[in-house]
Amino acid sequence: KPVRVEVFARRFGTPLTSRLDSQVDVMTPDGKVVASNDDLVGAGKDSGLILTPAADGDFVVRVRDLNNKGGDGFVYYLELDLARPDFTLKC
Repeated sequence: KPVRVEVFARRFGTPLTSRLDSQVDVMTPDGKVVASNDDLVGAGKDSGLILTPAADGDFVVRVRDLNNKGGDGFVYYLELDLARPDFTLKC
């Protein structure tokens, strides 16, 4: 089943707005990157992706700053869930 991986950092819209320019990578346990994203369409500098794994197994999700920066001002929230349609069509 497809899985949605999404980083919320600059979209908080509160005083918690982060300085993180996120990149998210989904990797195998031995470090092979199977999916990666820098900027999710419509989410500014926040990243996210939908992955349909080719097989069952373990995966590692890595979140990092695209510019290799970090610190107290680089907060984020990582959300993983089954991918679901985010719209409906009516005729």
